[in-house]
Amino acid sequence: MPSSSSTQYEVHVMSVYEGNRHTRPPSAGDTYVNILSGGQSGRPIVLVFASYEPVNWILNLPAGVTISRVIVVSVHDKNLNQRIISDTI
Repeated sequence: MPSSSSTQYEVHVMSVYEGNRHTRPPSAGDTYVNILSGGQSGRPIVLVFASYEPVNWILNLPAGVTISRVIVVSVHDKNLNQRIISDTI
C-alpha cells in the first residue's frame, strides 16, 4: 500500500470519462465500484468520484465497511442527475 499523506482520513479516488452509456445530450450511465476491503488504517473512509459526463456510481460494499463521506465532481454538475447507490456484498 502506498504511503499516505493524510493522517486524518483514508481517501480513495475513482475517475472516469463517462459511465456505460454515451448519449447526447449527456445522460447518466452506470459505473460499478467494488470495495474489496477498507478501514484497515483505522481512519474514516472518504470516497472521491470524478467524471466528465454524468455517472450513476453504484457501490458494492462489504458488510461492516462504513463510508464517512462521498465527494462527487463532474463537469456536468449543474445538471446533476447522478446517483450514489450502495449495496452490501
